Amino acid sequence: FLATLLGFRLAGEGVERVRDLQPPQGREQVFRATREFVERLAAGQPLVVLHPGAGGKRKQWGAAQFAAVAAHLRRQWNARALFSEVPLDREAVQAVLAAAPATGTRRIALDNLRRLAAVLRRCHLFIGNDTGITHLAAAAGVATVAIFQCTDPRAWAPRGPRVRVLEKPSPAEVSEAAEQLLETSWKGSLTHAR
Repeated sequence: FLATLLGFRLAGEGVERVRDLQPPQGREQVFRATREFVERLAAGQPLVVLHPGAGGKRKQWGAAQFAAVAAHLRRQWNARALFSEVPLDREAVQAVLAAAPATGTRRIALDNLRRLAAVLRRCHLFIGNDTGITHLAAAAGVATVAIFQCTDPRAWAPRGPRVRVLEKPSPAEVSEAAEQLLETSWKGSLTHAR
């Protein structure tokens, strides 16, 4: 129901794709509905948004690598993986989901930056390629792992105290950076919630 209110198309484990939705109109309504949606989706576990798309295939980290990191975070942290997609990223997300274990993965298609920003603000960790979406996550203050394949991170990387930039990393390196960030973002949110 909340996905319908937000205008999200969500697909994955036991959830049907939702089409032609009318999003909430006001900013506060969007953020309130997003908070409720993400809390239900996370179900008390850390929520990790992974964005495997990029403006070009050369900038994309491999589908198998994203799947391996999602599986690792699921095993080690019981994290919920949410693969985000904007219209041009559908193929990249499909490739990751084909390589990913089905347990605990979801896919969310977003066609509106305001809704995407609202989801990002509620997640505990973002992992993505060298894209504008990765910059948006970092600017929103989200713990962010930025993966660079072919461009110079000294010139193009997002900045911030909660940003880890990795060049041509292995899944183990991304998993390690993700776990370091989850130590503060997830455990810190538990401390603040008390």
